[in-house]
Amino acid sequence: MDGTDFAIEEPRVNGFDPRWYSHKLNGPGVRYEIALSIEGNHIVHGHGPFPCGDYPDINIFRAQLRGMIPKMEKSLSRTKDTSVKERNYG
Repeated sequence: MDGTDFAIEEPRVNGFDPRWYSHKLNGPGVRYEIALSIEGNHIVHGHGPFPCGDYPDINIFRAQLRGMIPKMEKSLSRTKDTSVKERNYG
């Protein structure tokens, strides 16, 4: 799973709105959650769009995809230091 940000033109009502700000883009954007199959490298899940500033990746994951993973299903995740960890959910 990864949150993928896409640049947009910021919807302006009363100037700058931080809920659209993406630190990945350094500007306004929307975020989609994309999950790939470990075995086949196919897209198995997509969810979004969400305003980047309001929805960190982990919150999007917890809101839907985490509940869809069967108990004891193994998954791989990459941490901020780019190491890979195996996790069990359930």
